[in-house]
Amino acid sequence: MPRHDAAERGHLERRERPQPATWVALALLAVSALGAPSVARAGGFYLTDRGVRPMGRGFAFTAGADDPQALWYNPAGLTGQGQQLLLDASMTFFRGSYARVDSGGNDLPRVEASGAPAPIPMIGYVDDLGRDDFAFGVGVLAPNAVLLRWPRGVNAEGRRCDPNQPGCEAAPQRYSLYDMNGSALLHVVAAAAYEPLPWLSIGAGLQLMLGSFQSEVALSACDRFICSQPENPEWDAVARVRLSPVVEPGLQFGLLAKFSKLRIGVSMLYWPTAIRGDARIDVRLPSAPLFDGARVEGNRARVRIDFPLTLRGGVEFRPTRSLRIEADVSYEGWSSQRSVSIRPKNVWIRDAIAIGDYQVGEVSISREMRDVLSLGLGVEADVLRDQRLSLRGGLSYSNSGFDSAHLTALTLDSDKLSVGFGASVRIGDHVFLDASYAHVFMKNQVVSNSVVEQSNPIRPAPAGAVAPTGPVFIGNGRYTMEADMVGLGVRWTGRPPAGTATPADADESADADEATTSEEEPEAQAPIPASPAVEPSTPADPTNEEVPWYYGGGR
Repeated sequence: MPRHDAAERGHLERRERPQPATWVALALLAVSALGAPSVARAGGFYLTDRGVRPMGRGFAFTAGADDPQALWYNPAGLTGQGQQLLLDASMTFFRGSYARVDSGGNDLPRVEASGAPAPIPMIGYVDDLGRDDFAFGVGVLAPNAVLLRWPRGVNAEGRRCDPNQPGCEAAPQRYSLYDMNGSALLHVVAAAAYEPLPWLSIGAGLQLMLGSFQSEVALSACDRFICSQPENPEWDAVARVRLSPVVEPGLQFGLLAKFSKLRIGVSMLYWPTAIRGDARIDVRLPSAPLFDGARVEGNRARVRIDFPLTLRGGVEFRPTRSLRIEADVSYEGWSSQRSVSIRPKNVWIRDAIAIGDYQVGEVSISREMRDVLSLGLGVEADVLRDQRLSLRGGLSYSNSGFDSAHLTALTLDSDKLSVGFGASVRIGDHVFLDASYAHVFMKNQVVSNSVVEQSNPIRPAPAGAVAPTGPVFIGNGRYTMEADMVGLGVRWTGRPPAGTATPADADESADADEATTSEEEPEAQAPIPASPAVEPSTPADPTNEEVPWYYGGGR
């Protein structure tokens, strides 16, 4: 492909003074690549909720959390678990595609996104220290994120190829995203719960978000005056942006009311300071001659991305000892993220033609996100005695964090329905094996009203000038999305919840009583008259029986 056509070269040579915004915008646009991470869920960061057992019951676990997953769903659920250790991991197989319609109304080749399957792990430990009114828990876990990878070049059939080779064109989604390689996120959690009343548990915890965000994106430097081809790859710059380390604290609170056949749970997660940090920006300038000799000095910018308040509520009904039915609702206030604040730190454009040096100022990137409401319904049943085999199933629905006008290949998200099922098997007295599967149905989108513009280097345009072409919208086209998730986990139960009796305890107690009785018997006793026959007592209500120690979480 030629560097530029002759007419464009002549226009460039006759121009007396290139606009300073050309280079300034490149630096701003490089920073703005952080503005909308594509690690997407309802709300734009995660695909679904997390956890192997919760996955199998529609992520409805706020009221019924009875293992270390309570560290994520409701810290008040820590009480009644005794001593437990959980190791689990899930994997997400995401499939997405985008067939873009460009600014001229042309259908471009369909491209496919691949989300590299990576384990979504958790290790959690809960201990009540032998008390029946207190428990604490610690854990390390990862949210269910999907790191999208789009092609750099495609042929006429939409297959990936090297854009530097003949017959390979620049990928049509490049102005939204190339990839998120190098991104990672972990939560370190510590929480405790206390029961001031036998039926009420109060929990609180601290979540520490650790990790990094990284993305690579193409930025156009075509101003539509000097350059008349706004999607000409000759005018593309490539920016690699990295925000690391991310270290942000979050506060978590929960309540759990426990009745004989009903549990009601609520919890809250609040991020008081959002995501903040210094982003590193590395820019490869376009190959067009206008940029010969220009360079960007400084590669740091202060970035702030607001995270939402998350509220959960759930009601679990236990009609029998072996059956649990839970309905959940959660709210995420993503509408608080209207924009992303970016403040470059001593970033300069150096040696620009006819300009010299220019310092880059603060910028705000529009996001216009929406609040997200999720509904979940789950069922879990013990089909063999003593939890030798438990089965579960559930549904979960959530709306998209973006309307169609703001949807792009960077923020790949839509309304979604998750259908999951799973099983748990008890091995011996101490170990449970958990397995779950879920399919995520995501609403395909056809967008014709995109308001997301290709970033233009000269903004505003020179006084009195009228661009020969209109704005370039980068979100129009057809999107398809779906995902499969699988998970495996193992739970170890040590000391039973305080106040519950094990079979061994019962045997030892009986032996002790018998020994005590024998020691206290006199050497000779008078015959004792026979007592009248006693009618067998009515069996106790199963919901009031003592809970066997292996019955996880005092279920």
